[in-house]
Amino acid sequence: MGVETEGIRHNCGIAGIYVTNGEESVLNLPGLMASVLYTLQPRGQEGAGMYLENTTETYLRKDSGWAKTIFKETEIERMRLIYPHIAIGHDRYSTSGKMDAWQPLYDDNCAFVHNGNLTNAAKLLNELPAHIRDQALSDSWIAHQLIIRADGNTMTEKIQNSVVQFEGAYNIILAAKGKIFAVRDPWGFRPLIIGSLANNQGYIVASETSALAPIGARFIREVHEGEGVVIDENGIQTFFVDPRTDPEKIAHCIFEFIYISSPDSVIFNQPVAKIRYELGRKLARADIAQNFLPDVIVGVQQSGVLYAQGYSEEYVGAVIDHPESFGIPHDQISTTARSLVLKTGLVANPYAGRVFISPDRDDATYTKHRANAQDVSGKIVVNVDDSVLRSLAGRALNKAEREHPLAINMPPPKEVHLRIASPPIAHPCFMGVDFATKEQLIAYQTNGDIEEIGRRIGVDSLKYLSHRDLVTSVVGEEKAAAISDEQLYEQTGHCGACFTGNYPIYINGTYGK
Repeated sequence: MGVETEGIRHNCGIAGIYVTNGEESVLNLPGLMASVLYTLQPRGQEGAGMYLENTTETYLRKDSGWAKTIFKETEIERMRLIYPHIAIGHDRYSTSGKMDAWQPLYDDNCAFVHNGNLTNAAKLLNELPAHIRDQALSDSWIAHQLIIRADGNTMTEKIQNSVVQFEGAYNIILAAKGKIFAVRDPWGFRPLIIGSLANNQGYIVASETSALAPIGARFIREVHEGEGVVIDENGIQTFFVDPRTDPEKIAHCIFEFIYISSPDSVIFNQPVAKIRYELGRKLARADIAQNFLPDVIVGVQQSGVLYAQGYSEEYVGAVIDHPESFGIPHDQISTTARSLVLKTGLVANPYAGRVFISPDRDDATYTKHRANAQDVSGKIVVNVDDSVLRSLAGRALNKAEREHPLAINMPPPKEVHLRIASPPIAHPCFMGVDFATKEQLIAYQTNGDIEEIGRRIGVDSLKYLSHRDLVTSVVGEEKAAAISDEQLYEQTGHCGACFTGNYPIYINGTYGK
């Protein structure tokens, strides 16, 4: 994320792969899982891990850092020698517990990965024997221990008897008894998908569809809300549906569309890129209605680019179709339209990483972007991005665009405006996105005063997307037409608690970092 990466961090990326012909397979299963972890890395950059098993052996490797630095080619070749037929993997960002609580977790012949956040983890901890409670590393550790200690003669029975106690956001993948098990919470906060490997050689379960193409896999379906599936030599079977599952209480995280999911993914049966283009177009329509005409449109790399493309396309069309609205002479229509094609007014440092989920995001923010003076000097500039939390990164971008041209003896921009493709974030998330506490959120600090937020960032104007424009971009105008603004998220099956403060479930006690 560009404008406010310093305050938001996501949870994790998870995956499990089952190879149907076991040790006879020629597939490089560790290599496949490493590719999946590389792809899901944006969901968590603090650490990564992989668990492998065959009929007689297990292997577990996890560490801090990026998956690519942990699972190098030589390491993958060593792992391949055990000829595994099951793998589960995890990219971690800590939203709960200790920062070094790397996964997969392994105990009692059961490997476990989790993404999300259990909102009743403190209560669940008390369900465990007193002598092990001080070993708790995270809410994930608590969930794993509850599952392996639950009543039941089979793993499916243990899972069923334990997860009904869990509250909050949780996607869980386990490897045990030569099988893979996957469970999604009954509210469906986070996506979890199932795919088939190339040539029907097995199956994959993963956080999102972006994990499929790099290994030649094909999408089958999502794990449904509240569903538990088992994958073994018989294929994919549903073994459990959480009794709390209610179609009227589905709460898909709408922020997955705004930032978390990869732009090439399809989540909740919707293409992420398509939604982001539409959000950008709706931002532009609000400005066009005011006859505001910028000179340059800039997408904050990388998070703001798709929104800026939609914003730019909408503006180019408006200038061509209605030049009189902007006072553009007929002989200047083509020139003006060309100037509104998306520009690279900000240059991202490719070595800064995804600052949004970087543990050192305060330092990284100031080195993330530089201004391209050739595009912004002397111009009315509109920067487009996905969200604003505090004001550090916004101030850094504003400073870069206003001061960097001076270094090469060029004038600064005439004006700098900021457009945000989501409503103001004024409330913390307890469902797996590590927002700052509400006291650190600039929308909370200013009681939602958008002019004051813009003043603190230092821009000439600031505009956010409305709640209705956000929701209708996802579900369509017709579905939302009869719904009041106060019920937009709940009645369309989404969680927008970070915008509204209306949480879809009771927050009973998270397990603090």
